[in-house]
Amino acid sequence: MKKIFTLFFAILIAFNFTSQISHTVNSGNFYYNPNTITIDVGDTVHWINDNGFHNVNFSTNTITGSSFNNPESFISTPTSNQDMYSHVFTIPGQYLYDCSVGSHAANGMTGEVIVQTPFGSTENHVHSIIDETFRFSFSENLLIQFNSFKVLNNGVVNLIGLDGKTLLNQVISIKEGANSFSFSVNNISSNSILFLSIDIDGNQITKKISFIK
Repeated sequence: MKKIFTLFFAILIAFNFTSQISHTVNSGNFYYNPNTITIDVGDTVHWINDNGFHNVNFSTNTITGSSFNNPESFISTPTSNQDMYSHVFTIPGQYLYDCSVGSHAANGMTGEVIVQTPFGSTENHVHSIIDETFRFSFSENLLIQFNSFKVLNNGVVNLIGLDGKTLLNQVISIKEGANSFSFSVNNISSNSILFLSIDIDGNQITKKISFIK
C-alpha cells in the first residue's frame, strides 16, 4: 500500500546578523551535547564546560592528523572554565570538530555544526533563475517541479532533519523550461520536521516542511 504524505509549508523567517540566535553545546568527559547542531549563518554557538579540561578544535583532526577542510578553521585554548568558547558562524557549510586535549577525541569527543543560509538571503537570485511557483508532492517519492529560465548543471537538492542529519543529497541538472525531479522518501519517518533546500547556481532557497503519514 502506498505511503501517502501531506506536505505543509512553513516559510522560514529571514534572519540577519542583528537578529542572530545563540545556541549552547555542553561539553565534558568525553562528549559534546548535542553532538550535531544545525544553525543559520550569523548564529552564535557557546560551548559550556560541564567538567574537565577541554577545547574546540575546528582545524586539524586530532585522530588522523588531517585537516577537517571546514569552511573556516579555528581552535580554542584548552580550559577548565565553564565558559569554554563562543564563535559566530558567518560562512555556510559543514563544520567538523573535536577536542584536541590528550586522547579526548579518540574517546568520542567529536562534534559537528551545520551552518545553513537563512531563507530570503539569496532568494531573489534564485528566483531570477527559476520561477517562484515551486510544486512539491509526496507519495512513494518526493516530486519537485519548477520552470527555469536557463540551463544549469550544478543544482543540489537536500533534505535535512532537525538533528542535522542529511537524509537526501542529490545533484540535479536543470534544463531551460519545465523541470521535474523525483526522489525516494522511503527512508524518512512519518511525522518528521525537515528542511528542504534547493541550491541553484551557488545560492540557496530553504523551506521547512512536515511529513504527516
